[in-house]
Amino acid sequence: AGDGESITVLNFFAANCGFCKKQLPRLDAIRKQYEGKPVRFVNVSQTMRGRRFTDEQITGILDGLGVLRAEAVGWRDGIAAIEIAEAKAGRSRLQVAQATDCAGWLAGDLLIKLDRCLMAHGLEGRTPFLDRRVAEVSFRLPDRLKIRRRMGKWLLRRWLEEHLPEAEPFTRKRGFTVPVAEWIARRGVTLGPLVAAQPGVAEICEPAAVAGLFAARGKRQGFAAWTLLFYALWHRHHVLDLKPEGDAFETLAARG
Repeated sequence: AGDGESITVLNFFAANCGFCKKQLPRLDAIRKQYEGKPVRFVNVSQTMRGRRFTDEQITGILDGLGVLRAEAVGWRDGIAAIEIAEAKAGRSRLQVAQATDCAGWLAGDLLIKLDRCLMAHGLEGRTPFLDRRVAEVSFRLPDRLKIRRRMGKWLLRRWLEEHLPEAEPFTRKRGFTVPVAEWIARRGVTLGPLVAAQPGVAEICEPAAVAGLFAARGKRQGFAAWTLLFYALWHRHHVLDLKPEGDAFETLAARG
């Protein structure tokens, strides 16, 4: 590069390559040496082809269900890059997982949802457990104080057990899950073809497979169907610029 021009260093790596993982910390150290200078480092990942995943490793909402027209490739590269970057010396596997969640899921999903929900009602939210000092202390805690007997937040639960037993901190977690799978199971035969016919869904999915997904039983199938339903409605409103007409059934059945 000439005077005044910046230099870009591209590092091509595969997320499941052991040699690549060893190189990333060294490249990160070099990057820090050039901070403040007209040099930027970009990691580019391409998932190795031909790799076989078990059902437990398939975490994409639609992966392995046979509904996509083309198998999604590289969707996990960003997560893998964060995992590699956070796998620093001295960290336990749990700490790496926590750091990965903080860098990806927390900032790119949970906090965005929180902020949107609060701002929609003109409210200010506070996240005390994300206070820098609290986070630094809790991150360095031994794993045995974080998880025990497959139960997270162990130290916090023990504190609550002693100081606020009414909270029943060791009872099974009860979320705010909507019984989506049950609802779709009852109406799926009617809803499936409507979702499958939507332009946004038909572009990426096989219509017959989508209709079959809505008629299937199972928690994962129900969540995938629910995701496609919301995508169909979102695409119709924000991409096709069509206004809703009644409930979900009437809206999807309406002609644009």
